[in-house]
Amino acid sequence: MPETATRLSTRRSFVVIALALSMLFAALLAMSWGGAELVVKQPRYLMQQWEQGKRDKTTEDWQAAVEAMRLALRLNPDNPDYNYELGRLYAWRALEKPLWTEHARKYRAQAIGYYRKAVRQRPVWSLAWIQLAMNKTLNQELDDEAKAALEHAITYGPWEYGVHRQIIWLGLASWDHLPASTQQKITAVIEQSLMTKRDIRYIHETAERFMWQEQLNAIVTGQKSDNQ
Repeated sequence: MPETATRLSTRRSFVVIALALSMLFAALLAMSWGGAELVVKQPRYLMQQWEQGKRDKTTEDWQAAVEAMRLALRLNPDNPDYNYELGRLYAWRALEKPLWTEHARKYRAQAIGYYRKAVRQRPVWSLAWIQLAMNKTLNQELDDEAKAALEHAITYGPWEYGVHRQIIWLGLASWDHLPASTQQKITAVIEQSLMTKRDIRYIHETAERFMWQEQLNAIVTGQKSDNQ
């Protein structure tokens, strides 16, 4: 009996210790995540100011934003938002350089890496998928990964704000290099846009830019015939 009681007591001790360690880990994790959210406030504010044209993108601000986002990612490495925002920072930096220069490619390659991580962590995120496709295409890497990223963007959120126009632009820009199945999906997005009178002017301007007027005119003519 004494030995049995000792074993039971030992087991209870292990259970108590395990529970205490689990609670401690959870508390540390929560503190880490909370700290990460505090860290990202400043870079998010800077990015908002840049988007609204209220602040110039200085090298000092950009470097500070990158360092803050990297720290947040170290505190919470499983957060796809932080990877996406780091991707945006590097993509913005690339846009400040001539399109296909070594420096632009270097920054865009880093953006691609962060967008890859973001879509792995949140596979149904159309905004991250279209950014991955866009930056690979701008880096002249229209490979299977870029085409698949475009497909995923169309599948998961063709009408999401910030995605819709980029699908049309990227689809028409790379039209001749896309498989027929992807072309059909992009055509469907354009047809739906025209039917709902969404971004009509943008569609016509983009079609003209990429010499896609003939296909667009056929869609418009077909829709007019259907409505008669």
